[in-house]
Amino acid sequence: MSTQSTLSFRLNACPICLVCLICTETYGENCSCQQKDLNKKHKKGSDYMISFHNKYFTRIGANKKKVRYEPEFIDWIKNNVSQIIIPNNQDFINICQSCIENYNQRNQSQKENQNESNDEITATQSEIITPIEQAKTFITLVCFDRFEKPHKKLDGALAIPYDLDSVKSFGDVEENILSRTLPEQWGRIKLGHICYQTSKTMKADHYDLKSDGAIIAFISEIKCKKNLQLCVYQENDEITRASKRIRTLETESDTMNTLNNIKKKLYDNLPSCDIHVQGCLISDNGKHLKLDGDLITLWARAILIKMQGVDELTPPNIPSFDKNKYRYPTSKRSLSEVHSESLIDTTMQSTTNSTVQSVTNSAAISTAARSTLYLTLHTKKKSPLKSNIYITNNMTFQNLLNYVFPNGPPSGKRFIIKSSLEIGGQLFLPDQIINQVFKEAYSHIWIDLEDVEVKLDDLF
Repeated sequence: MSTQSTLSFRLNACPICLVCLICTETYGENCSCQQKDLNKKHKKGSDYMISFHNKYFTRIGANKKKVRYEPEFIDWIKNNVSQIIIPNNQDFINICQSCIENYNQRNQSQKENQNESNDEITATQSEIITPIEQAKTFITLVCFDRFEKPHKKLDGALAIPYDLDSVKSFGDVEENILSRTLPEQWGRIKLGHICYQTSKTMKADHYDLKSDGAIIAFISEIKCKKNLQLCVYQENDEITRASKRIRTLETESDTMNTLNNIKKKLYDNLPSCDIHVQGCLISDNGKHLKLDGDLITLWARAILIKMQGVDELTPPNIPSFDKNKYRYPTSKRSLSEVHSESLIDTTMQSTTNSTVQSVTNSAAISTAARSTLYLTLHTKKKSPLKSNIYITNNMTFQNLLNYVFPNGPPSGKRFIIKSSLEIGGQLFLPDQIINQVFKEAYSHIWIDLEDVEVKLDDLF
């Protein structure tokens, strides 16, 4: 009994049937061709004779080329390779057309056998389904790791029977799901969050059943489409992550109480100052940074989300607290500034009119430099939304809204611009010129939505 010799791997030979793709002879017997790295860029007839398919042998190789990895096909190859040893680091291989067809026929045969088996199971199950359940519509329930895309569908599915005529609210849908035993691999699911999708593809949109008119649309869709699915989502800790940003935290009353307590501690720790009644920060050289409600709120939020290096004595390292914004109080100007002013007075007395004009021009240039303004935009759920937007002269808040939200607000809504989303925050009108409102080089505004329609009965 002769033993087969092991052959080295080459891309111009099929590892299953050993046919040479160049000369059509059998590799290891009659083939005399040398190793050649064949790919689809080569031309049939001149570079090779037998049609072949590129198949990625490793998941890393498939990911590099952004193509689908086929683990079942790779298992079939490993089980049918005869004399060739495929290296573990070989990303792709070439399979001849004949072997590909054999694989497809094998798969088709297995699917037909599986369908026959499923028909038998279905027939057996139908015998024990009660007449009441037969009158109901079965809807497939699936679970995703999260609602936001990209998300991953978890293993397992459940067929939930529904009497569509009795489904009137979100609670009717949820109650039926919670009364079932869900697959263990789903773990805990989010309560109160159920959607439906009209397609089984991963890119299909998920429609929240709690939105207006969603239940009616859901019933209508299920009567027309058979592949509609209900979707639930795994419970996770994303709400507590920093990616939710500061504004999401403020939606909970406990967080608001914590934020107010942090603000109180910040005010208590501020140095005493006879000039800035509301409070200020004082640097080592005697310069002051006047603090208002917005700056204290930013500082408190930074502590709340545990920003690195920030505590009740150290403000966050952001432009609003930049050292360049510190100024000497009028009663405590530095000696260097006083000396500088004295030199300017002496120079102005001894210079000509042209020199005076030059100083005036320099002052105008300095004023223009100080008028440079950058705005950072925030919303409830995303803070910041846009950072350091350069504001030109005569730019209005409406110009800014048109840039950030080119499609405008939703129907029946309008944007409002405020200095803060807290009670007492200043409200700005869309036609106001921005650089006439803000004098600081770096400022912050918050964008919110409100209903356009005003119900007078609620006001008068």
